[in-house]
Amino acid sequence: MFKLSKNRQLKSISYTGPFPVQTIGNSLRFSLSLSKKTIKKISAYILLSSFILGSFYFWESGYPQICHILAFLAVALYFLFIGGKNAGTAINYGFIFITYCFMISLIYFILYKDVITIISFLYYLFNFLIFYLIVLLIKEFKGWILSKIFLIHLLLLIINSILLIYSGARFQSVQRITANFNDPNQMANYILWSIIIISIAGSYLYGSLIYEGISILLGIICIGYSASRSGFIGLVVIMTVYIIQLMYDSFGKSKKKQGKVLFERKKTLQTLIIVVILSFSFIYFNISDKSNDMKVKERYNYLLSRFGESGSDDTLEGRGYDRLWKYPQYIITGAGEGATYRYAKKCYFLGEIHSTWAGLIFNYGIIGLFLFGLFLFSIFKSVHNKFIFGMALGPFAYGFFTYNLRNWYFWIGLAIIYSFSFLEQKEKSIY
Repeated sequence: MFKLSKNRQLKSISYTGPFPVQTIGNSLRFSLSLSKKTIKKISAYILLSSFILGSFYFWESGYPQICHILAFLAVALYFLFIGGKNAGTAINYGFIFITYCFMISLIYFILYKDVITIISFLYYLFNFLIFYLIVLLIKEFKGWILSKIFLIHLLLLIINSILLIYSGARFQSVQRITANFNDPNQMANYILWSIIIISIAGSYLYGSLIYEGISILLGIICIGYSASRSGFIGLVVIMTVYIIQLMYDSFGKSKKKQGKVLFERKKTLQTLIIVVILSFSFIYFNISDKSNDMKVKERYNYLLSRFGESGSDDTLEGRGYDRLWKYPQYIITGAGEGATYRYAKKCYFLGEIHSTWAGLIFNYGIIGLFLFGLFLFSIFKSVHNKFIFGMALGPFAYGFFTYNLRNWYFWIGLAIIYSFSFLEQKEKSIY
């Protein structure tokens, strides 16, 4: 029991309990010092559990999935009890961009009362906080958490490939399969960022490009089944960066790459990757698809044929690009999201603009694009080896034809790239 003196001014506190005062003080200090570490670890485990469920959509899109709810809990737990810390200029530029999105969203919500306007901003805020949390956790735990992120995404990429091949997945049509996603393009976006995450983490942890090769190979399977044109373009960009990276590592003159032993090791790894890709491709493209009588290679023929489609949704007007020149008054500051009935007089497609970059310009204007560009440039500048950021050009290319800025994996992937700038450089890392 604690007793206060009866004086008006608090002069002393007397303790009459059964335990020594020194023991209680030490226990209290220990519990307080332990709590922050414990909270960080709990936040990390909750976030990792959200990644485990990241490729499983249990109800229709537009609503938070279980993975998003878990990620929100991790964010809330960390920032409520730990708070934010300085994590570089990217965080600052990202916060400025999010603040601008809030201002534009608030203005147009007041004008048109469309709840979608505010919901869209909340998605960006959530994604930015996920970006911030991942950066802080990797900065804190480094290889411990990165190894788990690597393993989760590699296993999920393998699982999704098996589900697609053996028909344990959802079908949008006979030619387009979505695994456990709601949309083929949604799955393609996830696959592209998974390849990037596996590649970066695999390089840092094991000093090898072989995991990038394996993830690209699995990505070819998944993108082929999705028949996503945007995903295919993004994958081609990532493969191009990968090939250039292999050539640079083999023939580059960087001092870090010198040495006969290191050269031979890289040569062996590159040979192994080529053998795996050629062998797997030969076997895979000559077996029947397990889900129906189609040959696997017929799926890729169908994917390529989709680039020649000329339906109404394959035109600029059918994808919402025409708002840029039909409503030029919004180009500078942005029109906000939602309340798309405003464009009914001049546009027949009133859905979401099917482009991250066109949508960014129209919804948040040149000002919003500039602020987001500063955010990306700060990430690019912070990473010493530009090949790491170069892989993000794949999802960026995907974004020219599909809106992926609101998808949380866009921000997760960028967080992994940005985190590499302050990871301790291991001697075995190839970067």
